[in-house]
Amino acid sequence: MKRTIAWSLALLAALAVAVVLAKAGLRREGVQRQHVLKGDRFEDLDYYAILRQEAAPGGASRGSG
Repeated sequence: MKRTIAWSLALLAALAVAVVLAKAGLRREGVQRQHVLKGDRFEDLDYYAILRQEAAPGGASRGSG
């Protein structure tokens, strides 16, 4: 049974993306260090997800916990 209903990846340098994901109720689950080659350097990649039971009906978040 799949429990994750949404997930996203965000480069650590994109702080605005992380803020939006957190406000949407997604939680940071982990990081892959030096996973993405951007230009001439590698950057870390954050993983975000939300579980079905954490999401309110209609897609609205119940808040961060």
